[in-house]
Amino acid sequence: MSYAKLIARGALLAAALCAECASARAQSTQYTYAGQDYTQIDTGTCLTTSMGVSFTMTLSAPLAPNTNYPSLAPTLWLTNDGVHKWKNSTKGSSASIAVKTGKTGAIEYWNISTEIIVKNGPRYFMRTENVHKGAVFDVATDYVCQPAAEAENDDLPGSWAIAR
Repeated sequence: MSYAKLIARGALLAAALCAECASARAQSTQYTYAGQDYTQIDTGTCLTTSMGVSFTMTLSAPLAPNTNYPSLAPTLWLTNDGVHKWKNSTKGSSASIAVKTGKTGAIEYWNISTEIIVKNGPRYFMRTENVHKGAVFDVATDYVCQPAAEAENDDLPGSWAIAR
């Protein structure tokens, strides 16, 4: 085989591999939850009834239909309680993410909580839940506000959007 043919085949192989990598990257999927406005302010003044929680997560592949995911580990997640935003790369942050999909792969039920705790620093907590035949609520606690704020809504599930 000539050197030129060998180089040409190598270039074709590299192009095919690059196309495969691009296709794999294109499969990442972003799920965004937009909660309803809070209906109850328990304490504090920085969270109001014109705010609500939001949550976004990016997964390396779409969720499969009719599947229970008891523990997801997104490549990225982002939470907003209406005042503050935090994400998985924020110091002191953690998350527990469980979802169940329906026949189209859309999220139908979920139990998600995120928090950030930094010693001698900020502390925030957000939880949204919609479990089959059970609780439906969004709640946020913001300890940075003075006094600390807690807000919630009950029986008002938000909505999910999917971007691929």
